Amino acid sequence: MSSVYDWSLTASDNDDADDLINWLEGQAPSTINNSARVMMRRIAELLRDLSGVLTSGGTANARTVSASSSFSTLANGRIVAFKSSAAHTGATTLNVNSIGAKSLRKVTTLGDVACVGGELQNGGVYVVMYSEAANSAAGGWILINPTLDAFFVNRLGTTTDNTVPRFDGTSGLIQTSGVTISDSNNVSGVVALEATGPITRSSTNSGVTGLELTTSASGLSPSIDFEESSTQTYRIRTNGGSLEFLNAGNGTRLSLTQAGTMSVNTAYTVGAFSSSGASDGKQIIAGTYDSSRNTTSGIAHSRFFNPNNQVGSITTSGSATAYNTSSDERLKEKTGNLSGEDALAIILADPVWTFNWKGTGESAVGWGAQTSYTVSPDLATPGNGNPGNDNFVPWGIDQAKRTPYLWAAVAYLAEAVAELKAQNGGQ
Repeated sequence: MSSVYDWSLTASDNDDADDLINWLEGQAPSTINNSARVMMRRIAELLRDLSGVLTSGGTANARTVSASSSFSTLANGRIVAFKSSAAHTGATTLNVNSIGAKSLRKVTTLGDVACVGGELQNGGVYVVMYSEAANSAAGGWILINPTLDAFFVNRLGTTTDNTVPRFDGTSGLIQTSGVTISDSNNVSGVVALEATGPITRSSTNSGVTGLELTTSASGLSPSIDFEESSTQTYRIRTNGGSLEFLNAGNGTRLSLTQAGTMSVNTAYTVGAFSSSGASDGKQIIAGTYDSSRNTTSGIAHSRFFNPNNQVGSITTSGSATAYNTSSDERLKEKTGNLSGEDALAIILADPVWTFNWKGTGESAVGWGAQTSYTVSPDLATPGNGNPGNDNFVPWGIDQAKRTPYLWAAVAYLAEAVAELKAQNGGQ
């Protein structure tokens, strides 16, 4: 059966466009009144379809509507207004005139998307228009006037107090996020926070990448707190230009200055130091450097390097400690033996002093580094500047450097003693 949708915008095509209306040239006078009455009927059908007196049937999410206009195909521009028989709760289809169920759609910034519930309310009057391009060209009924209060409550926000909404890129809707901001501005429900740019409360350092915390409150420093339990809270804060790490009792455990100086309160540990040697580790505590190794075999605790590779080490073996200077023959080219006379001459030229330290008055025995240096440069290490200056470094001596001279001199004297005893018959 024909409907108003069969009528044409081209007047000449309307002579027999409707199977109940005859406007052919030379038509019999007796057909005019019937044709006029049917035209009035078609207009009344359209008005009824647009007036909202139709009521939807079917189920909440699978609706049916019987239009007064008896169209039997779906095309762009088909339009129906109906009163909803129930509120729908999810994606919904609409079947008009039993032609076939099509998706009920609405238009968002992402284009047409499926209705998800709340857009149709019981007793509400709604207008739908068919679009062949909707639903990715599968066709669908576009809901012209979705219920706004339900849309805003269910899609643009949440009924949960203090809940932060989030945008869902798939549906184009704003949904409940699970993150809340309390009335006192405490944020909860965040599983992870990732930043690819600045997160800042300050407009003065907008170029900073990462997390920036600032405060304008007098006497307070920006800080980040980490709560392990109700009684264990740890804090990172700035204080006087330093970055501090504090424990639960608000005591500073580590401080790092802008110049790069780091100070550690109580102990600094690397590995797992054990005073019984049960494990390998190092610690600095109360100004003392401790080292442990978990073996009694010869093993290094510290090694020393320069451009010549390893030049020294401190090792332990059993119950002994050795302070080693590199002396590998494979790294040396021998030029001769040190003569006992030369060694004895150096020893005699650098006699042992008795002296008092000026700073404390303490008495001691030893050598003067400057004098030793003039005797043999290898016996002393030059310093820098003068006492009291900022750049002052005192001269020093390495007493182990004297051992080769003592060794050669003792050997020389031992040979001389043996020779004298031989001359005196072993006496």
